Amino acid sequence: MNRFVIVASFFGVLTAAALAGDASHSMPGHEGSKELQMIKALVGTWTGTSVMGETTHEATVIYAVTAAGSAVVETLHPGSPMEMVSVYHDTDDGLAMTHYCALGNQPYMVQTEASKNSITLTLSKDAAIDVASEEHMHGVTLKFIGEDKLEAVWIHYKDGAEAGEVKATMTRQK
Repeated sequence: MNRFVIVASFFGVLTAAALAGDASHSMPGHEGSKELQMIKALVGTWTGTSVMGETTHEATVIYAVTAAGSAVVETLHPGSPMEMVSVYHDTDDGLAMTHYCALGNQPYMVQTEASKNSITLTLSKDAAIDVASEEHMHGVTLKFIGEDKLEAVWIHYKDGAEAGEVKATMTRQK
């Protein structure tokens, strides 16, 4: 009987601590750079088309803020065999992103240009990609065309050179 009381008391204390922990561990939101704020403004579901060469596909992209506002997760083609995830975040040098690609690699890109209507990220010199031999996504430019329109142009590399682009034209779903 004593063992039961001890075990029940232990689980009671754990439950109370977990409930109290939610309120005592609130984190302040992270505002971030102007460019991260632009990415955060994309939160929601976007649909449209993706064009690579002569091939056009229907596309869906979901943007979600995570990590107390310090990062944005972009999910491309959610729930499909081609699902890919990119995570945007600030660094000391500006906006950065890791793209978890269907090609099986993870290009790390850093901001190389930005204006009030676009952001360009390009493969970092620190990325764990062998540019000469590894097929990969080498960069992306996001063009903000009004509050509910977005164009993303991804640059594809193969055999050490640009091999084309993937252009997605998206509209925010309401």
